[in-house]
Parts: sequence; C-alpha cells; structure tokens
Amino acid sequence: MVLDLSLHQSEHKMLPLHLITTRLPVRRLQPAGVQRLRKSIQRSGFLENFPLLVLALDDGTFQLLDGNHRYEAACLEQIAAIPCVVKSHLTTQECYTLAMRSNSATEMMIPSTLVTYAEFIWERTAEGYTQEEIKGMLGWSREKVAQYALLRKLALPAWQMIVTTFEQTAVLVLLC
Repeated sequence: MVLDLSLHQSEHKMLPLHLITTRLPVRRLQPAGVQRLRKSIQRSGFLENFPLLVLALDDGTFQLLDGNHRYEAACLEQIAAIPCVVKSHLTTQECYTLAMRSNSATEMMIPSTLVTYAEFIWERTAEGYTQEEIKGMLGWSREKVAQYALLRKLALPAWQMIVTTFEQTAVLVLLC
C-alpha cells in the first residue's frame, strides 16, 4: 500500500520548543550530528529553510516527527522558538512514513546506517506492524525488510559492536 501524504494539510509556523512534548522514535541520536548542527546554529542561527516536522496533538502540544538532531541542538543553544511544518490528523503509520522520507532527505548531515534501519524495523515490528507495512514506510522491497529483521537474531554483544562501529564511522564521515 502506497501512502499519499500530499493530501494532508501543512502549516508553517514558529513554535516554542516547550510545546514539542513527545517524539516519534525513528532513529537514535548521534552526538556528533547534534554537535555539528549546534556549531551551524552558532554560526548562522536556526535556518528557517530547515524547519522541524511536527504533528499537532489534541492537547495543544506537538509530537516531533522529523528533526530530532536539530531539536536537540536548538535546546542546547537555548533557542526559544523554531520554524516548524505542522501536520495534523495523520495515522501512526503515516507519521513513520513521513519521518523516514524526511530522514532520507537529510543523509548528508546525519547519515542513516544499517543500525538506523535495523532498529527502526525491530521497533515497528514490536509495535505490531507487519513487514509489508514497514516496506511501505521505507519504500523498500519486502525481501530487504526481512533481511534487516533477521539481524535481530545476532547476539547482543555482537550487535553492540556493530552499533559502535557504525557510530564511529558516522563521526568520521561528519568530520570529513
């Protein structure tokens, strides 16, 4: 099933950071990426052409869908309000699809890795999504999703070594 997210309305507005109260768990924060963005904010401010993507919640707060690294950097720099694209009335699956598509657009700044995708698939599976639904979120083949899901069978120490290796590689890429 292909989701057509263009049908949903978007609104651009400046939001106080304290109104973003929850985050969609898509990928782990990479400290090197946060620091790189923090330095960029110190040099140029928070650039309006890179807004956060949030979902309006019924209680007047917002869930962060895309921009975890930018959000963290803005918090560390004590920025009061930041530009956001506000979405409303999305299903959880649509939120994940939109978040993953947005993350793929920021690969130059904070690269996604095998770890990013494997953990995303494991977490969505634990939430009850099928591999077919996850395939739609990622825009992948069902076979590729299944291959990444199999990585869950690795022993925890082996997985931790893989995570460390990929995180160190991401730091080197960011420094180049």
